Amino acid sequence: MLVRLEAGGDTWHSPLIRAAIAGELAYILVPPGGAVPLSYLDPTRQRLPLAVVLGGDPGIIGAGAGPDAYPQTKRLLQWARGIFLHGAGGEAWHYKAAVNATLDTRRLLLVETDSAQLPDWIAAKERIAPKTRGLIWRVEPGDVHPSCLPAGAVWQ
Repeated sequence: MLVRLEAGGDTWHSPLIRAAIAGELAYILVPPGGAVPLSYLDPTRQRLPLAVVLGGDPGIIGAGAGPDAYPQTKRLLQWARGIFLHGAGGEAWHYKAAVNATLDTRRLLLVETDSAQLPDWIAAKERIAPKTRGLIWRVEPGDVHPSCLPAGAVWQ
């Protein structure tokens, strides 16, 4: 999987995937409408730190996905000890930060979304998990995500 992603120009996910391959953490990529098995969310049954990635990036699924696209949004926001809301173009250092946050908190929720849905995610986090540490990645004022493919990326 890693070789195919990198060959297609997606190097931003590499730090997270490499950490999982090395056995440092586990991660689950959840598409809109998908769900995480509850046993994975039970910290007494999960020996590795876990990153749950909600894959709602428009380049992947065609349209940005907001909080209503995931049946477990509330549960996941309450479960997480760290929340990254990512509404910008992916860069490897963003996902290295996600690795570090997963190792630090043991339960990271990483939401991949677009500029249009980011305000809804921010509102959901503030409503459901206002005290949970988090980070918001957004584009520069006046810009939108996605505006184009990241440099070097080729959708296949």
